[in-house]
Amino acid sequence: MTRIQAFLQRLRAREDGTALIETAIVAPVLIVLAVGGFETSAMVARQSELQSAAEQATEIALATVPDTDAEKTLVQEKVAASAGLPLQHVDLSWKYRCGSGALVDGPTAPSCSEDSLNTYIAIHLSDEYQPVWTEWGFGTSFEYHVRRTVQIS
Repeated sequence: MTRIQAFLQRLRAREDGTALIETAIVAPVLIVLAVGGFETSAMVARQSELQSAAEQATEIALATVPDTDAEKTLVQEKVAASAGLPLQHVDLSWKYRCGSGALVDGPTAPSCSEDSLNTYIAIHLSDEYQPVWTEWGFGTSFEYHVRRTVQIS
């Protein structure tokens, strides 16, 4: 047996560093999985919060039936406060429909008979989530867009 073979047999028989090597291989994978799980749950929780805020905005719009821009702004402020969003991330806009036609955007109602005119409020909530891995140079931020359209008359 040569000296190299004897050295390799002695090296193969030693087990005192295997736990350290296994930990060095497995620990980073476990850390990435834990951070990914935490960030994913935070993203899902924020989506759920925005969905709840949109539902609350629907209820507020149906309860107050905002007919003027001032009332619409008041609803917008209430929704922004309840969702924890800046006012510019909550958009309420008027939509109209004559009979069974298509929805039309705009601040003024189209000309059609009063009986066939339906008024809606479109609610749009937007937000952005910055996962921790973007600070390490991976990926980009995550954008939320939640929309509801509510018939108010």
